[in-house]
Amino acid sequence: MTPDSGYAAIGKLHQDYYNSDLWLIRLAPEAPHPNLAVFPDSLNFGFVSESDTAELALQLCNSGTDTLIVTDIVSTHPAFGDNFGPGPAALAPGCSLTVRVWFCPPEVAYYAETLTLENNDHDLDLPLTGIGYPPGGIPGLLGAPLPLALRLEGAHPNPFNPRTHLAFILPGRLPVRLAVYNLAGREVAELVNGTLEAGPHLAVFDGTDLPSGVYLARLQAGGFTACAKLVLLK
Repeated sequence: MTPDSGYAAIGKLHQDYYNSDLWLIRLAPEAPHPNLAVFPDSLNFGFVSESDTAELALQLCNSGTDTLIVTDIVSTHPAFGDNFGPGPAALAPGCSLTVRVWFCPPEVAYYAETLTLENNDHDLDLPLTGIGYPPGGIPGLLGAPLPLALRLEGAHPNPFNPRTHLAFILPGRLPVRLAVYNLAGREVAELVNGTLEAGPHLAVFDGTDLPSGVYLARLQAGGFTACAKLVLLK
């Protein structure tokens, strides 16, 4: 390549020095472009009491060679929000911006949503997860270390009408199935069926369409099994 003009000479030389080929190629320089990088690449708020608020920091970095323009940050669920705005925000190459993302669960449930960062590089989707739990708490669950085996904390409240919350802790990333049965052995509800990460989890059992009585919750994960008795009183 010549020092200034951006050309490269590429050739093929034959043994007889005749019929040799030579090409002169113009090499266009790469155009400056922004590059959005975020840290961390997902936000897990863990357990948060219903109607309380938890916050986590999200760092936006421009690792490109042109100005990054972040126009908006949008969540797929109102339980999650952020302090970004009003936009847009411009980040020069090598610069960063810290955004506070919050989680305020309006009810007891497991939330798995997405935070979309709209920008002039490419829109980026960030996974958001969090669990809303009853204001009275779940005894033995919050702050507990990972167990060596599956642990089912039972139902809270119990007895209940018509909903209760089943809390459990996994020792590792495992395929999990949690179902509820009546005393005749018939399955009346499947609450969880999929692979979950290590740590505490919460499932909600709604007995609105079921008669009063005793039910059994059965949790299976990675060769482990645990059961809990549930009492529905209407």
